[in-house]
Amino acid sequence: MNSNKYLIITVLLFLFAITFSCKEYHVEDCEDYDYYDCNTIEPFEGILEVELTINSLNPKVPIVVFNGNFEDHDTAFVDTATTKFLDIYMPINHYYSVVAKYITSDKTIFAVDGDDITKKSEDVCDSVCWIVENGEIDVKLKYD
Repeated sequence: MNSNKYLIITVLLFLFAITFSCKEYHVEDCEDYDYYDCNTIEPFEGILEVELTINSLNPKVPIVVFNGNFEDHDTAFVDTATTKFLDIYMPINHYYSVVAKYITSDKTIFAVDGDDITKKSEDVCDSVCWIVENGEIDVKLKYD
């Protein structure tokens, strides 16, 4: 009976030592943690990174950004792009769809794509680091 008592006490002391040594190690990490890439301010905007085709037939491409699916007709933003890449700042935690209008020699082509802009948080030591996952939209012409 006594040997079981000593075994239980030894195991408990061992578990106690492991628990406190892990916390001490965690504190050492926090003292040396580099917060350089940690955004501690909660973001409310992200970027829709829109990729387009700009060519001689389409030096200016009209685009419409919709909240949700374009079929819902909830227009959020309208612009005319003159560059192959366009960054549009939009509220986070939404799905967006983009429609680009192209003119070819004999027809009009509409390119459509959609993506979410989201954010997530990660607890790091005594801070919360925020990460934004921007939306990536590809409304390029496929033949170009």
